[in-house]
Amino acid sequence: MPHARFPTSLGDCALAWHDAGLTGFFLPGSATRLPSGEPAEPPPWVAGIVARVQRHLAGDAQDFSDLSYDFSGVPEFHRAVLQATLAVKSGRTATYGEIAATLHQP
Repeated sequence: MPHARFPTSLGDCALAWHDAGLTGFFLPGSATRLPSGEPAEPPPWVAGIVARVQRHLAGDAQDFSDLSYDFSGVPEFHRAVLQATLAVKSGRTATYGEIAATLHQP
């Protein structure tokens, strides 16, 4: 799976992707668990996301809910949790209980 590591103000992050969308995001410290395969030069749409992540981690809050994510390899319940967390706007928080309530899964 193509992936790229990139620097941010908080340390190295990484993104993984394929044609259907993003498949992984790795925060500083977790980038050592990248998918197998060689790193790749990010296509323009991924390079744009890299720039947004860099701005976000430098303090310029970004909204990532508009990105294309590929959750096809994620179990249905986990996919629902991920989609619910994408609805939480930058700078806001949501508890596990609040996310569970939005899924009707207390």
